[in-house]
Amino acid sequence: MKLKNFLILGLLLSLCWICPAQQGSYKLRLCWIPQAQFAGFFMAEEEGFYAQEGLQLEISYPPRNEEMFDTLMAEDADFVMEWFLYALEFKAKGNDIVNVAQFQHHTEELLVAKKSSGIQTIKDLKGRNIGIWFSPQLQFSFKAFLKRNEMNEDDYRVYPILDNISLFLNGGVDVVSVMSFNEYNQILFSGYNPDELTIFPLKEEFPHLVLEGIYCRRETWEKNKRDVIALRRATLKGWEAAFKNPEKALQVIKRKCDETAALHNSSSNRQIYRECSFGYAVQKAMLENFKKNLPIEGNDALMKKETFQEGMNIMGLDESDILFEDFAPRSE
Repeated sequence: MKLKNFLILGLLLSLCWICPAQQGSYKLRLCWIPQAQFAGFFMAEEEGFYAQEGLQLEISYPPRNEEMFDTLMAEDADFVMEWFLYALEFKAKGNDIVNVAQFQHHTEELLVAKKSSGIQTIKDLKGRNIGIWFSPQLQFSFKAFLKRNEMNEDDYRVYPILDNISLFLNGGVDVVSVMSFNEYNQILFSGYNPDELTIFPLKEEFPHLVLEGIYCRRETWEKNKRDVIALRRATLKGWEAAFKNPEKALQVIKRKCDETAALHNSSSNRQIYRECSFGYAVQKAMLENFKKNLPIEGNDALMKKETFQEGMNIMGLDESDILFEDFAPRSE
C-alpha cells in the first residue's frame, strides 16, 4: 500500500511539473489604459490563444506615474510595452533589456494644427505653442522631427500635455501631438473636418520609426525563448481575431475598461472609453486604423534592422553604444 501511495504521489508531482500554467506563467504590463490599441492582446486572452500555447499571461496597466522599465527591472513584470526611442536610451545606459516583439512597423504620431491659425507648413510653427505629451521619452520623436525640418528648440514653445486634446480645442496651444488612431479621431469627432486641419505625419520624415514594442530582461528571453515566440504567435492570432470580429473585440475592450475604471479618475477623457457613444466611435475608428496599418500575413513581430538604425540616428547613438543583435535578438 505504501509503495502504491508513493507511486501515485510521484505521478501527481510529475503532472504538476509539466503543467503549462506552472511553466508558462508571465506578467505583461501594457503602456496605457485599456483601449483598441491593445485589441490583439485582449482577443488572444478572450479566445484562449495564450492558453493554447501553454501560457498563463496576466495583463495589467500602469498607474499614471509609473516608469515601465523600473517595473521591469524590479521584476514586478516579465514583459512591458514601452516606447522604442526610450528603450534605446535606457539600453544605452547599460540596462540589459531586449526587444522581443514588434507588431507594428511605422509610427502613428502626428502634429496637428488648425488651418485657421495660419499654419500651413513646418516653417509656420516658428514662435508657436506646441502641446506635446508630458513625459520626456514621448517627446523625443517630435523634437527630432522639428529639428530635421530646421526648427531649433528656441523656435517654438513646448507645453507638456496629459492625455487629452482640450487645450488644443480651446486654443491654448496652436499645435498638438496626437496618434492617428486615437486623439486625431477625437479631434474629428469633436466637429473638425480634415480639410480644416494641417497635419504633419512623422512617418513621412521617419518611415521606419516605430512606437511601442514588447521588452523584457535579457535573462527572461534567454531562459524562455519558446514561450516568447509563443506569446508573439498568440498575440498575432488575437489581432487577426479582432479584425475578423470587430464587434466582439469592441465588447471585450469595453469590458476591460469597465473592469479597470477604479484605477483611474473619471474627470478626464478616460471616461469616453467606457460608456458614451463618442467613446465607442473613437474605439471603433481606432480598431479600423489598426486593421489598415497592422498587417497579419507575413508579420513575424520582429524588429527590422532599418527601424533600429533609424532610432539610433534619432537618438545620436552608434554601434559602440548598442548592437542590433543585442537589442533585438533572434532565436537560434
